[in-house]
Amino acid sequence: MAKVLQVKYRDAAGSAVQNFGLTRFYFCANANFNNNATEVNRQVTYRSAGTLSNLWANVTANTVNGTSTWRTRVNAVNGAQSLSVGASTTGIFEDATNTDSIAAADEVNYSLVTGGTSGSITTQSLTTVWSATTNTTIHHGGGTLTPSFDSATEFIPLGSGGQTVSAEAETKFDFNSAGTLKNLFAYIPTNGRTTTSTFRSRKNAVDGVMSLSIAGSATGVFEDTVNTDTVAANDDLNYSLTNGTGGGILTTDALFSEFETTNSKFHSIVSSAGGITVNANLTRFWGWGGNVYGAETTESETRAELNIAATVSNLFIYISANSVTAASTFDVRQDAVSTAVTISIGASTTGTFEDAVNSEALVAADLVNFRMATGATGTSLTIRVQGCMLENTETAAVSTPPPFLTLLGVGM
Repeated sequence: MAKVLQVKYRDAAGSAVQNFGLTRFYFCANANFNNNATEVNRQVTYRSAGTLSNLWANVTANTVNGTSTWRTRVNAVNGAQSLSVGASTTGIFEDATNTDSIAAADEVNYSLVTGGTSGSITTQSLTTVWSATTNTTIHHGGGTLTPSFDSATEFIPLGSGGQTVSAEAETKFDFNSAGTLKNLFAYIPTNGRTTTSTFRSRKNAVDGVMSLSIAGSATGVFEDTVNTDTVAANDDLNYSLTNGTGGGILTTDALFSEFETTNSKFHSIVSSAGGITVNANLTRFWGWGGNVYGAETTESETRAELNIAATVSNLFIYISANSVTAASTFDVRQDAVSTAVTISIGASTTGTFEDAVNSEALVAADLVNFRMATGATGTSLTIRVQGCMLENTETAAVSTPPPFLTLLGVGM
């Protein structure tokens, strides 16, 4: 088993501002940050047993005139981890002491309970370290989807959900490690469609093995816990949704799957099927999981503590439009300094870009994020998907066998 970092990042256009006197629920996964007042809408079924630790939050704004509390939640009950954020207090908060033991099939999420009688609180990044009992797993997905198209198939990125698009290339992420994609999961709170809708895994622009068939008007939890997709290094992965005729809206509050490896590798994915446009001659920043809808001008608001030792590599980005007439640079940042893991995006060029050569060793205390510096001339470029691969490099605990017991005596 190896630890992974699961990141929720609230970008400049995100929805992680919560007012006073409320209880709201959030996904516990590599996912987008939007909250919900109904807990089941933000629960993720963990099909692998393991341990959650190091609940960590970066609170960047807070005018709530009372204490607010972040918690882990397991099966709709408070977990062992919590962060107490005092009235009007901002900064970094971490529970480095408590852990949550997760059994297979537990429902896992976060909650934020805001106190006081006025004000609001903004949490820019929220992370936990997840360690599966067997192998290395991470949960990718998000919500909320409200597609209403008919008689067609549209596509969804693994990283954050929130929107479907007809151009599949805008949703694919290059997985640079062999592994297994499994446990496709969706929660449907309302369904106004009269005919069947089908979610599928997609691999290299072809239907994967996993699928969820959702009959007209059907609601609730849907899972494929039987089929799995075998992933080879450099396979492109995403989801699809096929709707039949008849009209209506299929509301999907969660769409997730689990990626498992045997080599301690996992991925950070940040995506938006709708894309984010960045103008020329600007420097902008993003966190390591969830939405790419907006971009921050202040780097400190996007950084998250890694909390594991790892090697970062295979930086990836998909550019769907580019009228910037000078080269742009996209890179991994380590404690506000650019690493060797970097991509040069040529003037006016579009498509998939990857640094398949460079890597950087990171330590647990490092604060990490992404940076884009657009070229000085031209108009703008549009980003759809970005991310990287990490390999946990921590030394696993070695069990020392008990010493042999030597028996001395006289034979009978």
